[in-house]
Amino acid sequence: MSIDETTDPTSIPGLDFVAIDFETANRHRGSVCSVGLIRVRDGLIVKERHWLMRPPLTLGGGQFEARNITVHGITYPMVAQKPTFAQWHPHLVTGLAQDLLVAHNAAFDSDALRKASAAVSLQSPPNPWLCTLTTSRSELPSLPGYKLPEVTAALGLPPFDHHDALADARACARVLIALVARDQDLLARLPFPERQHAVAS
Repeated sequence: MSIDETTDPTSIPGLDFVAIDFETANRHRGSVCSVGLIRVRDGLIVKERHWLMRPPLTLGGGQFEARNITVHGITYPMVAQKPTFAQWHPHLVTGLAQDLLVAHNAAFDSDALRKASAAVSLQSPPNPWLCTLTTSRSELPSLPGYKLPEVTAALGLPPFDHHDALADARACARVLIALVARDQDLLARLPFPERQHAVAS
């Protein structure tokens, strides 16, 4: 799936990133079976991508555990004819480019990408990550909880199909856009790749 326009009403110059969400087939963190990507330019959603895929064989392959299926609803027959993670990996690298990667609980998503890539002897992209879970805790300190639906509700964002990879990535993108709209100083604190390169040099 891909779109090339957005209905978001306002732009935030310089707010460029890719929001990403992974769903996994089983207890192995790298058993990636679904991914959603949302590209944001100047605070506007400009492109959406979603894939289903077969997880790496060494991480369970066709083993979809009941607990995971209950969360996201994806079963092995749904991915049996889809590309493998290894076949999909080049499309991921192209889709991520050199962008800042944003996820809600980025520790999970970055680890999923790293372990799935290692399982098929490929390199995980070196992009910097930002966690909207951590950012929400600092920007919205009074919330009773910080699960993605709780944060979107607190920000007045639309409800969404939680644990659908594309819907989660879109909600995550909207969270960061909303947080920066509330606090323009946050934009200067985000770890964009060009800033990291400037510090390193």
